[in-house]
Amino acid sequence: MCGWVKLYRDVLDTELWKEVVPFRLYMLLLIQACREDGRMVIGIQLKSGQYIRAYSKLSEDLGYREGRGEKQYSKSTIKRAADKLVKKGLIATEELSIGTLFTVLRYEDIQTGGLRDFFCPPFRGTVPQQAENLRETMPQQNHKERS
Repeated sequence: MCGWVKLYRDVLDTELWKEVVPFRLYMLLLIQACREDGRMVIGIQLKSGQYIRAYSKLSEDLGYREGRGEKQYSKSTIKRAADKLVKKGLIATEELSIGTLFTVLRYEDIQTGGLRDFFCPPFRGTVPQQAENLRETMPQQNHKERS
């Protein structure tokens, strides 16, 4: 797997950051989601932002290391995490015979604007303020004369 996901530091200030399993699940879904419409998976045509996976497989995907051992979250823990993400309006789920269809809501907005625009309100005044600061600063002000 190659590619990247834009992640702003502001994600540290969100409520989701403090919830380990929902956060990890959301990041996994965001990374694994279909990037464009039309991809066929097990006879189902996916749209952008969708991913099909069984909860048991997600349990394996979200496995982690503790000490020397490998651990996995239970299917019920993964299901509760998914339910939290649904409640927060971050994903939608649909049960299918082959697994669960996860849809990352506002996937296009996240991909183009990054998570900052999704989780945080826009910061107004920053760009105009920077432009104003550039105009006020003269090149001569940045250099001291040496004596």
